[in-house]
Amino acid sequence: MIDLCLLGVAVCIVTWIGLAFQGPAPETRDALVAGIVSLWSGIVAPVAMAAVMIAMALFWSLLRATPGQLVCGSQVVSARSGRSLNLPAALWRALLLFALAGPLGLPLISVPFDRRGRALHDWLSFSLITTEDESRIPLAEWKEMLS
Repeated sequence: MIDLCLLGVAVCIVTWIGLAFQGPAPETRDALVAGIVSLWSGIVAPVAMAAVMIAMALFWSLLRATPGQLVCGSQVVSARSGRSLNLPAALWRALLLFALAGPLGLPLISVPFDRRGRALHDWLSFSLITTEDESRIPLAEWKEMLS
């Protein structure tokens, strides 16, 4: 939800800037709606979607999480190795997320059937969402405590 709110703010900013470049401010509500539709029905929507997918993939590959996931303490890792996703794997995950999220929340269908609770895009991209658990003590700390 945090990421969706940030995305909503970004969409509003892009819309405001786009309307400013279209010319004088619309005088009626209908003219405003028509201006927004004309702005987003052209090339802006596909470019914005591609930019969001690339940004998500960069966040996943570099920081292991989007800003919302960072706030919540969760990370996206490879289900095979437990390491960060490489950029192609992160792009594949983002593409699957966008492709499957549109039709009726399709990614959530697999959650009850996967022992790890992974969504369909996680399953198909061999990724896993983990959460930070402060109760877990790394092995190195155990060794220090015992010595």
